[in-house]
Amino acid sequence: MKKNSGETAVFAGYLRSSGEYKPKAGHQPSLPGLGGSTEAAPITMAQLAAVHEFGSPNQGIPERSFMRSGMSEINKQLIRMCKTASLQVALGRTDKKKALGRIGEFLVTTFKNKIQEGIPPPNTPETIKRKGSSHTLIDTGQLRDTIDWEIKEGKDD
Repeated sequence: MKKNSGETAVFAGYLRSSGEYKPKAGHQPSLPGLGGSTEAAPITMAQLAAVHEFGSPNQGIPERSFMRSGMSEINKQLIRMCKTASLQVALGRTDKKKALGRIGEFLVTTFKNKIQEGIPPPNTPETIKRKGSSHTLIDTGQLRDTIDWEIKEGKDD
C-alpha cells in the first residue's frame, strides 16, 4: 500500500481517542520523540492504531493494516451505500444524520471485523508468550473497542 503524509490525517479521523492506552501489567508501549522530546511518552489509542496500521520498522512492528485494507475490501459497497444514502436524503426519505450513522456503523463493523480476523504477519514467539495469544492486533481488546464513529457538524448544518 502506498503511504503518504495525508493518510495519517484521514486515518486519525476514524478513531475517537479515549486517552492513553492502558496495557497489561508490565508492558507500556511508548513513542520516542513526541512533541519534540527525546524521552519516550505513553501513547494514545489513535497513536497505537497508527503504529499498527502503518507499522514501525525501527521498533520491530510490522504493518498490519485494518483500516486501509478494510476500506479496500468494501470500496465498491461503500460507494453504492453513499450514493443510496445521498438519494434517500435528497428525496426526504431519511435525514442526513441517520444516513451518515448507517455509513459510520458499516465502517466500524468493517474495521472491527478486520481486527477480529487476524492480520498477517503472525506475531513473533516473544509476542505470543507476552500476550498469551497468537492473535494479531488483540491484546487487551482496547484498540478494537475504541473504534467508533461520530458526526461533526459544520457551520452550515
